[in-house]
Amino acid sequence: MDLPGGVKAETNELTADGRRVRLVFLNIAMLSEHNTRLPQLWNEVGARMESLVAKGSPCTTVSTYRHSTLVDALAAIMDRFRPTVVHTMDPDPDFQVHDATHPKDNDYGACSDHRDHTPTALFTWKALSQWVADATKRGGHPPRFVTTSFRGYYNQRWPHGLPKEIVEQKHRLVREYGGEPTWHCGNDGGCGDYGQGGDRPLKNRKGWIRSTHYRHPGATPVVDSDKSGRLEAYGVLGLHAVRWQETSPGSGRWGAPQNLGGGPLAPALATVLDSAGRRLVFAMRFSALEGEGRADTREIVALGQRSPGGPFTAWTGLGNPEHHPDRGRRVGMPAAAATPDGRVHLFVRNAGKGVSTRVREPNGKWGKWRNLGGQEIQEGLTVLLDRDHCVHVFGAGRDTVHHWAQESPGAPMRFLPLDGLPQPAGDPVAASVGPDGKVTVVYREPASAEPAAYRLTGGSDVERLDRSAVRDLRGYGALTAVPLPRRGHDDALMVLGRALDGHAQLTDAASDDAHPTVVRDRPVPVGTPSLHADGAQRLAVVAMGADAAPWIWRQ
Repeated sequence: MDLPGGVKAETNELTADGRRVRLVFLNIAMLSEHNTRLPQLWNEVGARMESLVAKGSPCTTVSTYRHSTLVDALAAIMDRFRPTVVHTMDPDPDFQVHDATHPKDNDYGACSDHRDHTPTALFTWKALSQWVADATKRGGHPPRFVTTSFRGYYNQRWPHGLPKEIVEQKHRLVREYGGEPTWHCGNDGGCGDYGQGGDRPLKNRKGWIRSTHYRHPGATPVVDSDKSGRLEAYGVLGLHAVRWQETSPGSGRWGAPQNLGGGPLAPALATVLDSAGRRLVFAMRFSALEGEGRADTREIVALGQRSPGGPFTAWTGLGNPEHHPDRGRRVGMPAAAATPDGRVHLFVRNAGKGVSTRVREPNGKWGKWRNLGGQEIQEGLTVLLDRDHCVHVFGAGRDTVHHWAQESPGAPMRFLPLDGLPQPAGDPVAASVGPDGKVTVVYREPASAEPAAYRLTGGSDVERLDRSAVRDLRGYGALTAVPLPRRGHDDALMVLGRALDGHAQLTDAASDDAHPTVVRDRPVPVGTPSLHADGAQRLAVVAMGADAAPWIWRQ
C-alpha cells in the first residue's frame, strides 16, 4: 500500500466464512539508527525512524518515517477505510511511584505504562484529529466514528477487575497470539510472541491480563429526556460532541445527530440540567496534540443553553485543576451534579488520583478548582444527588470505595470515608437512591462476576443488602443504577451492566426474586451503555453499536 511521504506498508488479509480482517503493517523498527524509538519520534524535532524489511515481504525497500510522515500515513489509512470504531492505547497514563512494593517492570519514567504505548496512542489521536479536520473541510461534517483508549500496564497497579470467565476468553486469544516455537509455521523468524504463549500470561505476577480498563470511562452516550418525555442522547462522534433526539416520545427512533462541535474530545461526556432547566454538557478536550517538543495539553470544557430547550452558546474552557501541562494530561473525565440552589458541581479525577472540583454559583460565575483530598481512586467518578439534595461522589479505591459528600445542602464537599465496604474490582460503581430514600451503591469485588449492593445507613455506616437479584447479574465492567417508581408497589432500583457475553443486562436490585433481563436483540454495546427512566417512567437502555449509531431498548 502506497502512503503519503513515499512510504509503503505491507497488507495482510484473513478471510473465513464471509468475514474479512485486514492488517496494515507499517513495520516500523522498534529501534532505528541513533537509538531512536517511538518516544523520540513523537517528542524530538528532526527524529526519524525506518521500517524493517521483513523476509518475504512485498515491501522490499526501507521506508523512512518522520513525525509528520507517520501522522499523514495513519490519517490516510483512516480516510481510506473510514472506520466506525477506533481502538487505541492510553495517551496519558497515570503517574506511578516505583518502589519495592511497586517495581518498575515495563513502566517508563514515572508513568504506569510501556514507553512505546504512549506515543502509539498520541500519534493515533493526532492522526484522528487531522483526518477529522481534512474530511470536514471536504464534506462539511466530520466522519462518523467512536473511539476508545485502553489502559496498558496500569492494570498491574490495581486490583484485578475481570472474572475468571472473561480472563479465560482473553487467555485463549493471547495464547494464539503468543504461539509456540514448536509450531513450524514456515517463517524463519517464527510466528508468535513466544513470551506470551501457553500459560505464561496467567502465571505472570504482573497480572495485566486479568483487567481491562478504559482510559476515558463513562456512559457512551449519556441519556436524559426533555419536558415532553422524548429521549436525548449526548455523545462524541468524530471527536465532536453530538446530540441525538428521539423523533417523538416513545418512538424508539433517533433523528440525525446534531453536531455541537468542541473537538477533539475524549469519548465520554457528562450532562446536567441546572435549576433553571438549561442543559450543560461537559467534556475533556485534547486542547493541543503537537508533539516535537511543542504543546501537549488537556482542558475541561463546557457547553450550555441560553434558555431551557433553546440554542447552545459557544464552548467555554474551564481549565485544568493541574497547573503543569504534564500533570494536566493525567486529568480524568468530568462528572457533574446540579442542585436546587442554582449551583452546578463539577468533578474530575486529578493527577494525584484524588478528586478536584469546581462549582458554578447561582449567578453563573465559576469558582476556582479545589482539591478535595482523600484517598487514591481509579478513573470513573459516580455522582448523585440524594433526597435531601446533598451531592455524593464515589470512586473505586485500592481497598474500598471512597466517598465525598456534602453533610447538608449547600455545604462544602468533604472526604467522608465509609466503613465496611469491601475492595472493589475498579470499574465505576453504580450509585442511586433506593426505595427507602437511602443511597445504595452496587459494584463487584476483584475477579468476581457477581455484584453486591450496600446501603448507606448514616454517618460512615453501611450495610450489605442480601439480594439474589443483584448476585444473579453476573458479568463484568461498569454498572449503572436508576430508581424507577412503580404504581402500587415499592420503587424499583434498576441496575444495568454487561453480561458475560458482552450484551447489556439489567435487574431490580430492590427485589428479592427478580431475574436479570439480557438485551440480546440489540448489538453488543461499544463502550458503556446508559440507563434512563423517561417521562412516562419507562426504562430505556441506550448504547452505541459498532456502526457508530446509538440504539434504544425499552422494558
